[in-house]
Amino acid sequence: MVLNVLKTLNLKESIVTLDALHCQTETVNEIVKGKGGALIQVKGNQPKLYEAIDQEFQTLWNTDESEKHALVQDDRGHGRIEQRTAYVIDAKLNKDLKEKWPHIKTFIAVVRDRRLIAKKKRELRNILLFMYRKINRK
Repeated sequence: MVLNVLKTLNLKESIVTLDALHCQTETVNEIVKGKGGALIQVKGNQPKLYEAIDQEFQTLWNTDESEKHALVQDDRGHGRIEQRTAYVIDAKLNKDLKEKWPHIKTFIAVVRDRRLIAKKKRELRNILLFMYRKINRK
């Protein structure tokens, strides 16, 4: 289990990346306890959190393209052209979710456009949350 691994690591000033399986409050609390941060994918195993993130991004999706701020990465290779666009917004959670997930500060959505030999596909690949703990630099 990931909790056992996290307990053995020095997490101070580290950022842990985890897939949706590990999007659990116990896991986040262990990372915070170790003074680390995390990028964790959110999917259907946390339906209320996923829905809250989706609702927050609906506002962004309805915004004019010129007003959106994003990081875009283009890749070519293996017979495909792929573009990933990452959008970042401040986390706004209702009272219940904020109590359950007090360390969430930011939501990130990654949209992937992929073209395979004359086929084009667009999907919302990942919705991630960033649990942030302020790190003081010397």
